[in-house]
Amino acid sequence: MDKKELNNKRYELQRKSFSFLLQMVVVIGLPALLASYYGKKIGIANNTHPKTMILLMIAALIVSWTIILIRFFRITKEFKELE
Repeated sequence: MDKKELNNKRYELQRKSFSFLLQMVVVIGLPALLASYYGKKIGIANNTHPKTMILLMIAALIVSWTIILIRFFRITKEFKELE
């Protein structure tokens, strides 16, 4: 490989890594933010504030890890198809 190909490959890997990082922030952060916001709102309205927020945070964690595992299995399948 020449220098130009290596630079192109490095750039592509950096772009993919940054994109993946942003996706993980959204996959983990967005459900957590929504769970904390709505958990507090619902908890205060029903006078069950800590319990509701904790339950919604656990649900957000489960949803986040389910999405991560689904993406992992898809990527693994693509790598197996390449071989």
